[in-house]
Amino acid sequence: MAGRRGKANWEAKYKQHKSIDTVVRKDNATMYDADGNRRIGSFKQGDKVTFINEDKYVARALVEFKGKSVRINLDDLVKPGSSKSAQASLKPQAFNIKEGPKYTVDQLETTLLESIDSRNDLTADQKYYLELLVLYHSQGEYITDAELRSAFNSVRTNTSFVNAVKTDFSEILGPMAVITFDLLEKVGLKYDIARNTKSWFPDLPNYPLMDYAIYSGTGRNERQIVISAKAKPGSTNVVKPQDVLDLIDRQTTVKRKWSNTTQYGLLKVLDENPIATGGVAGVWYLMSKKSNLKRKYPGITAKAVDDFIIKKKNYDQKLWDEFIEKNETIQRAITENKPQVKGGKISSTAINYACEKIIEEETKPDGSCPVIDIFVDAIKNQVYYVVYKQGSTGIPEWSLLSSVDFKESNDIKIRTKNSLGSGTDKIGFQP
Repeated sequence: MAGRRGKANWEAKYKQHKSIDTVVRKDNATMYDADGNRRIGSFKQGDKVTFINEDKYVARALVEFKGKSVRINLDDLVKPGSSKSAQASLKPQAFNIKEGPKYTVDQLETTLLESIDSRNDLTADQKYYLELLVLYHSQGEYITDAELRSAFNSVRTNTSFVNAVKTDFSEILGPMAVITFDLLEKVGLKYDIARNTKSWFPDLPNYPLMDYAIYSGTGRNERQIVISAKAKPGSTNVVKPQDVLDLIDRQTTVKRKWSNTTQYGLLKVLDENPIATGGVAGVWYLMSKKSNLKRKYPGITAKAVDDFIIKKKNYDQKLWDEFIEKNETIQRAITENKPQVKGGKISSTAINYACEKIIEEETKPDGSCPVIDIFVDAIKNQVYYVVYKQGSTGIPEWSLLSSVDFKESNDIKIRTKNSLGSGTDKIGFQP
């Protein structure tokens, strides 16, 4: 049952409902317009949607999301009735946090406490723990660690709720932590942060590189500090090539430094090509700049690449015979008898994924096209990562990562979240 996909998934879990509430299975699931023809954004894992039955199986299912009709791949939804789909949303928008206003710590506290109290989809124990978390970050001296531990013990066995606190509710707590605990000052960043400093949350779930912003200073001296939330253990959303290019292009000195480099060119190619062919196009670009890669990864030719980009799923496999024979990713899939390579027919998603894995390898710090420095230069003084760590006791630990920390970690590369049989996510950075 759990493995049903496509039409079988629809017939088992959706066909009998005129409409039904559920949530999105994964981060960066593609959001299409109501006709299903044009990509208009992406969802975050846990986004609440309402499936609308059209009396027939449609791969790109019609859903209601934040009052609008959009589409999503049906298999990117958590099946209704599962424990995951039943989890109440803990995202900022579910607590009446809106994009329009900017919130001081006190205003956030008031808005959150009123919203938590009004929620009917949370248990009393869950409400109490969330309330204590809010007060712990707004009036820390009045909430003891012992109180927080005790409240957490009452909810800790609900894994879905605890994970939602970590990944979603921590986004709301983040600005309060930055302001109350002086996170910026503790890492040597000098900003005018005071109790009345304000925060701002975007409505869009895929707002580029930002989960929220802190506004330092007033009037002409006001400065926006862009924050991306990171929860541990776990990874951040993929930072798309376009987002990094935008950061570079708005900094004259940084753009001058990088605009004629292989790294910048690779990001342009990945941005300009669709997911289905981005890996192939990106590898071919690298090979055009690094001739040794043609020997390292034999079987990729201009004719094969052009054919693949034009025909996609109907590509001429004969043009890729040598690549298939010698590529580790494809050969491992054949050994493991994966469905994407059965019968000697290699799916286009498998070819593109194998090329994405090559890009991963070559963009490591010791690869032919290391990207750590271009990423560090792009986010320097532009984006900060606030890290929430949820320990076994329910008491949060906060830290802040800047470009210096990423440089020291020396593990940034371009990553893929796709697989042999699924190409639904644009390749990018995942700090």
